[in-house]
Amino acid sequence: MSTFDWYAWITLPFIVFFAQIIDVTLETLRIIFTSRGKRIVAPFLGFIKVFIWIVVVSQIVKKRS
Repeated sequence: MSTFDWYAWITLPFIVFFAQIIDVTLETLRIIFTSRGKRIVAPFLGFIKVFIWIVVVSQIVKKRS
């Protein structure tokens, strides 16, 4: 009898779910700042957004290996 893999079936989907919520929030803020002329803040939000997804995807790839 095999054991249930909590990390693969519970934790990873929650990580992806919350990362998507943060991603959409940051993208909305980035668009708002860009449209209001604050073009200095927008690249930093984009960087944080990409960094979050690199971390999340690396967790998924690490688990599959």
